Amino acid sequence: MAKILLLCALFFMSFIIQGNCQPCGPSDIEISQSKTGKKVQNKPEWKVTIQNKCVCTQQDIELDCKGFQTTEPIDPSILAVNQNATGECLIVKDGGILHGSRVDQVVFNYAWDTQFPFKAIATSSLCS
Repeated sequence: MAKILLLCALFFMSFIIQGNCQPCGPSDIEISQSKTGKKVQNKPEWKVTIQNKCVCTQQDIELDCKGFQTTEPIDPSILAVNQNATGECLIVKDGGILHGSRVDQVVFNYAWDTQFPFKAIATSSLCS
């Protein structure tokens, strides 16, 4: 009887552990934006907040930044914007790591006439 209870407990625990190791990806990166009310070179300023909704930590988070423009410089230690043909941005802050369950966030401001549609296109999951 003890063996059956032990096997049942192990089986149950395997489900719990697997539930915390779900694969994470770009769809788990939440990007929200709002106007700050400031103007920079006569363009509205936008505040961008990026968080990781997944329970696992993600790193090497790339955003699609093709066509992105700003009159306000962005600190390259927070977001590295490539102006090459592929137009990706890389989140650099704290080594490019965003802990899961919205624990941390990356925040930066930019100024342009319209809100830019940032979208996560690639990540690496650190779920163990």
